[in-house]
This record gives sequence, C-alpha cells and structure tokens, in this order.
Amino acid sequence: MNIRIGNGYDIHRLGSDRALILGGVKIEHHLGLLGHSDADVLTHAIMDAMLGALSLGDIGHYFPPTDDRWKGANSLDLLAQVNRLILEKGWRVNNIDSTVVAERPKLKPHIGAMRDRLAAVLELNPELIGIKATTNEKLGPVGREEGIAAYAVALLVSDRQESKMPATTAAQSETIGTPEPAIVADTVAFDAKGEMVLLAQVEAKKQSSPDKVIERIIPKLQAAKTLIPFAAIVDLEKILIFQWNGIKLLNPVISLKAEDILSHYDKKFGQKRILYNYLNALFQAWLDDLAYRWKPQIPPALEQMEAIGLLPRLAGGSADSEVVLQGEVYD
Repeated sequence: MNIRIGNGYDIHRLGSDRALILGGVKIEHHLGLLGHSDADVLTHAIMDAMLGALSLGDIGHYFPPTDDRWKGANSLDLLAQVNRLILEKGWRVNNIDSTVVAERPKLKPHIGAMRDRLAAVLELNPELIGIKATTNEKLGPVGREEGIAAYAVALLVSDRQESKMPATTAAQSETIGTPEPAIVADTVAFDAKGEMVLLAQVEAKKQSSPDKVIERIIPKLQAAKTLIPFAAIVDLEKILIFQWNGIKLLNPVISLKAEDILSHYDKKFGQKRILYNYLNALFQAWLDDLAYRWKPQIPPALEQMEAIGLLPRLAGGSADSEVVLQGEVYD
C-alpha cells in the first residue's frame, strides 16, 4: 500500500450579513465568513490537504474566485469534486485530522455534526475524521475576532502495485544487482492503466533548433521498457510534440507556443524568469488538465491534442517527473 500526506490551511474574514458555515454545518453567530463561495474554511483546508498530497495544486486553481460559477457555492459540493479527482487518480482518503481556530462561537457542540457531514461526502466512517477547536488566546487577527482559520492534514492511500508500472520515480528506485548509469525522464505521462504514453524533455531556455534536444531525448525513449507513442520537447518558447516509432522521431505533429499554453496556469509566464522545476510543473499541470476535464475551464489546445490521438490516451492517467527509465539514481 502506498501513502501520501498533505496539509492545508485557510483563513477568512468575519463580516455581517453572512452565514457562518464550518464543515458544512450552519452555526448560529452574529457574524459569518466572507468569501466567494460559502467561505467554509474547514472544508477548504481539507480540500487543500487532499490536493497537496498528490501535488495537484490548491482549490484556487480549480475553483477560482474570478469564476461566477462558484459564487455562493456549497463547499461540500466542491469537496465532492476534489474527492472524485482523488479517486480517479487511483487514491482514496484514509483519514483526516483538522483544527479550527476561532475565539467565538464555541464549536465543540457542533463537531459531531461536522464530522458526519464531511464523512458522508468522503464516504468515510466519521471516526476517521478528526476535528479539534481552539482559540488563538486573543492574539492576532483571529484573536481579535477578525477571522477564523483552519488547518488540516490528509492521509491518502492507494492499492496500486508500483511493480506494475513500466518505470519508477527516482525516489522509488531500488538497487538491484550491478548499478547502471541512470537514465531519467524529465516528465512522463501515463494512461489510466499505467502505461507510458508521452515522454517529455524540458529545457528552461530558448531553443533555436530542437536538434540537440532530440539527441538527448532519443536515448531516453530507447531506454524505456515499452514503446512510448509520443514525445515532447518543452522550452520557454514552444512545445513540440512528436510521434515515436521506436526508431526515430517523426516530424512534429503539433507545434504550440509555450506562452499560449502555460500562461493559462501562470498569467505572468513570459514576463518573468522561469526555472526548470517550475516550467516542468506548469507542463504537468496542463497534462493533468487534459487527463481530467471536469473543471469549467477548457484546457488549452484540447482540440489539437484530440486530433493527433493523444487526448484519449491521456484520459484518466497521470503525469510524473524525474522518472527513472534505466539504472540507479544516487543522492
């Protein structure tokens, strides 16, 4: 069994003419929490913990406050969507622990109802959801009753057998026999069955010609234990996607401007310095959006990816970085 742990935090201001909702429970109080949705800080912290455990970003990425679809939204409905995403990734929530920090009102009488509401959405026994309430001893904005904050930790588990994967990440690599020089892919996209469908070479610089990058990516494609149908070269200017026939890369089937794709995830892309790890993370965010199209926003280049046959292969899959294709990685 594999485990992942994530933590989440949220805070909202208190204001008049708003309901106070925590853990899906409406609590009588003369002030409520201000926010685009129902501002349920406890549920928001839990969602961020779940997303963080799988490096899927935060709730602002999926339910932005600029989108009127989420205005006044019930946070339990948003939690259900996050839980569905976690399940589709092959993981499930094992247990939750959380703390709500508020000077008033007293929350202890409502904790049981909160646990029941959250457990119903996550399909868990309420005993697997921990909720604690405390004050901030009148310190800071929470202590001055200007807001309420919440912290959460989520433990996710998966029964997936890593040995069935065609490759392992660097952190999972184990020494077997005589060590071989490591061949590591920057990013690999897997389909729903765990088969590799795309291997990417990520370069945080401008490339005038892809020839030298192709020289670096071909040995990685050859080192894979299976035929990977697509390859990508990603740099600060463009995203090139090729088909790989096991011998050579065919001419690019798609050439995309990197800024057109990745500014969807960072609006200042192209206006600031972008390092390798961040560029890789933005590219993976795009692959994840293509794999799980349940958000209201349509991922960039959706039709182009479908036209070349890559989109259906990505559906229900996942992307990972630093994937060991051959050999051993040493710290």
